[in-house]
Amino acid sequence: MAPDAAEKTVEPKCNTVNGLQTCSKNEKEVNDVEDTNKIISACKKIQSTGKKWDEEIKKVCEKLMKYLFYWSKYKNDNTKTNKIGNYIEYLNYFLNDILRTNSTSESERHKIYEDFKKIIDEEANLSNLKDKIHHIKEEYYKNMKTMYELYENFYNIKSIGDKGADEKNECQKYVSSCVSEYNKIKDICYLQDDKNEEEYKTLCGALREFYGLYKIYKYHHKKCKNVELPDLPEFKKPKVKTVKKELKKFNECSTTTHDYAVDDIEKKYEKDILKKIDKYNFYEKFNNKDYLSEDNEYCSKIDPSIDNKCESYLLCAKIETNFKKLHKMDDNKDNNELCSYFTYWLYDQISKMFSNNYNYIVDIPDIYNLFDVIFKINLTFEKKYKCYVDYRLNAKVSELKEMKHMHDYFMVSENLKTNSPCKNGNKKKCCDYVQYTNRLYKKYIGRCCTCYFRSNECHNNCDYFKCDQKYNPYELYETFGCDKLENNEKGFEKVETPTAIDYYFIHLRSLRPQCNSIFCDLFYVAVLSAFSVLGLFLVFFIFYKFTPLGSRSQKRAINKMRIQNVIHEEEVRQRAPRGSNDRKKNPKPQRIRLAYQSAG
Repeated sequence: MAPDAAEKTVEPKCNTVNGLQTCSKNEKEVNDVEDTNKIISACKKIQSTGKKWDEEIKKVCEKLMKYLFYWSKYKNDNTKTNKIGNYIEYLNYFLNDILRTNSTSESERHKIYEDFKKIIDEEANLSNLKDKIHHIKEEYYKNMKTMYELYENFYNIKSIGDKGADEKNECQKYVSSCVSEYNKIKDICYLQDDKNEEEYKTLCGALREFYGLYKIYKYHHKKCKNVELPDLPEFKKPKVKTVKKELKKFNECSTTTHDYAVDDIEKKYEKDILKKIDKYNFYEKFNNKDYLSEDNEYCSKIDPSIDNKCESYLLCAKIETNFKKLHKMDDNKDNNELCSYFTYWLYDQISKMFSNNYNYIVDIPDIYNLFDVIFKINLTFEKKYKCYVDYRLNAKVSELKEMKHMHDYFMVSENLKTNSPCKNGNKKKCCDYVQYTNRLYKKYIGRCCTCYFRSNECHNNCDYFKCDQKYNPYELYETFGCDKLENNEKGFEKVETPTAIDYYFIHLRSLRPQCNSIFCDLFYVAVLSAFSVLGLFLVFFIFYKFTPLGSRSQKRAINKMRIQNVIHEEEVRQRAPRGSNDRKKNPKPQRIRLAYQSAG
């Protein structure tokens, strides 16, 4: 009989690996099954090469058939139906184990399996179970055997106190065996591509169930008190596995040709300059034709009605194929370098395919589905192989190409200084390339470099740009001697670093109490005061000129002046001598007399 469950634990559901004694609590009922003669008669049909082995096979057959007959009674019982399949799976393992243990040949084992199928098929109640008896592949059988022994050791630990033996030694032995068997199979849940998913799902479920049972029993067991049960190491999480789908569009798209937008810069400089450098030639590994394969499984969301030219699908197929094998492309390059190559190759592909029809990346149909392919494949990578691509959804499609040009320039800059084509026949073309790069350098240095006062270095804000002045295109311009070339009428503008930020001053300002009011700025205070005074005078003027109170003030001033004039005239009249007025009237004409002396 199966041992009792530990306190606060629940007996596991019967599955393939729990063991026959764990699955069934009905051994007595099984042994009392009816129609024994019928069972014995059926098992006589099984024959092997040796008489002794025939007897063993018949005993196994009788035992298995008794269980089959007993469990068949519950076929239509909803509470038992699910268990029948699990019992049969275990019996199949049990049969495989016996046949392998007794060293029967593989051909003989296959014959015995077929005999069992015939016996089961002849029974009306069991005919639907005949396919459950089959040969188990060697690797899967070994894992099942290890799992079975794991459970056996666990239940031996639970029942050790009932045997009356040396409890501590026995318990220690079973605990060590349990941990040892667990370590053998703990990584079984990390599904590999060449494994049967359903088979390993069964084993993984049993292992996960065992891990939970052991963990609960560790803290609640009453038996095996003198032995501390060690912690079990956690097993790996299942590897994400996607279902491969055959893409109906593949054959149609694989024969489609496209004229992509190859810019003049690429035509002009790539062949004669950049492709002479090994670092740049690594991009060619992304441009092979191996992506034309029906194994591409992530591109099913591409809508044919939108992608009628297959552009998005073909790019998706390229992305999937290249991204899957990215970390295997070159063992001499680290993951960051490989990821950088893939990122700017992707920018280049998007720019070539969509720059003629779309301005911004977000306008491209299916762009999110394309990036989702990268996301899903990334989930299948181990941590050290993950590659996080900056999708730059707010950027213009044309800017992606410029970003790649800048990235490639900084990547090959040191090599260009020693590259023979730039010192011989292609010097003029190399100088033109430096001129073009300098224009991009000027465009992006402001957004990509932040420089600080009293510091010789600038901070890089862009992964496609380097702020170190040794990468300034002017350095190559001088190295190539471009200023000495004939017809060099364009000249060359040396781009300086952005204006430095005085970090110390900013720091000091940050220590001052912040004031967001208008009165914190003296200029605004002075201007506000001046306008306030002018405004006040204007109000008084209007008040004086156009209001009744102003008119009344004017009348008072006029009356006051009249009164003052009257008073003044009266005072003048009173001060004048009497008769003066009569003398002034009709004065008599008189002769003017002048005194003089005659000259003697």
